[in-house]
Amino acid sequence: MPYLVELVLFRFLWAHPQGTLQQLSLASQRGREAVEESISGMVKKSIVEAVYGTDSVFRLTPAVRQDIELIFSQDQMDLFST
Repeated sequence: MPYLVELVLFRFLWAHPQGTLQQLSLASQRGREAVEESISGMVKKSIVEAVYGTDSVFRLTPAVRQDIELIFSQDQMDLFST
């Protein structure tokens, strides 16, 4: 179940520039402790980071956001090229 919470948090942070713990709790429909635990794991994996050194506002790391934005770039090989 923790991966499901991480996925919901990831999706929320992809749609928004940042999110507070309260917003993330509402989005995931989980309590603050569950969200804090999931966010802690995501920070360790370098998926999210605290904003301005706070412990209650988070965002996707720039590297993750850039990877997502560039995943379908022009320099990819075509899967069905002949």
